[in-house]
Amino acid sequence: MMIESSLPQHNDPSVPFDRNLEKRIDQMIEGAQELRQWLFDAFRQGLGNLQSQPSDAWEAIASSMSNAKLATIARRIRKLKKLRNLPDWPSLFIYELADFYLFAEAFIHIREFPINFQEELLTQGGRTPKEKDLLETCQPIEDQWLIIGQTFGTDEDLRFQRTWLVGSHTAQMALLLEFAWRDTPFKYEWHVGSVYEGGLVFYPGLYPLRAVVSTLHLSSSPFLGLRPFEVFTDFADIFAQASAKNPWIGVFPCLLENVSAVAKDGKVFLVDPGQHFFSLTEQGDVPWKVLAQSGGRPITLFGEWKEATFSALTLIHEGSVILL
Repeated sequence: MMIESSLPQHNDPSVPFDRNLEKRIDQMIEGAQELRQWLFDAFRQGLGNLQSQPSDAWEAIASSMSNAKLATIARRIRKLKKLRNLPDWPSLFIYELADFYLFAEAFIHIREFPINFQEELLTQGGRTPKEKDLLETCQPIEDQWLIIGQTFGTDEDLRFQRTWLVGSHTAQMALLLEFAWRDTPFKYEWHVGSVYEGGLVFYPGLYPLRAVVSTLHLSSSPFLGLRPFEVFTDFADIFAQASAKNPWIGVFPCLLENVSAVAKDGKVFLVDPGQHFFSLTEQGDVPWKVLAQSGGRPITLFGEWKEATFSALTLIHEGSVILL
């Protein structure tokens, strides 16, 4: 996969100097320095003090991040503020604040890192390459693609649509992430279970998953390239490798076969042939649908792994992809 950076490289005279991008990076570095100081103060004064801060104080740091072009960090701070009254707020705070600190320390030194690391930091901060630029400069990966899962959500006034694809020949997982403002329709309407042929271009980063469509058309051939994990430890090894490459990996695709669903203490768990247990994320009635579909028998599930829990999206049965 060929990925070209949009960052100016001063040691390469063939790459034009982008003064606007340089200025933006300087602003983002200043924001990262302020974020780091805010984190130092938070830990020095204690998490209890941070939790009890008035809304105006939270909004002040979030607005400061927005002004520094760190829009993603600003949104995450506002979301964190909304979590402060939950029973498990200490663990939620520690997880997010540690992630903020890792980002801030890295971004302050962004110009010292390799190209893909720089691109990843810019993405985590809120700046991503334009689709048009990616399509013009990057080589697409050609394959037969199965739409294997999809989920929707909201982030402030933005609605998002995550659509997961898997390649038949490459086994490459791909994420098509689309945003729409309030009631504005999404650009694409994808149907889970459909099979396409064509190319996807991947965003640069430390572990590329997000992609844009280069050329896709419906395929007339059956999809035969599914390669699920048979035991959870095999998936855990892949996830560990991905996390080592990209500590901000976030949501990660997970395809498991021969797992059974069991209920215990009001929760639904999955168990693999190696007797490894892990919980299903509470998603309304989805865990109970999985339990009903399993009925004590092994099934194949696709979903998203995030923060040590599995969110089931689809069931694969006799070649069909079934929404849960």
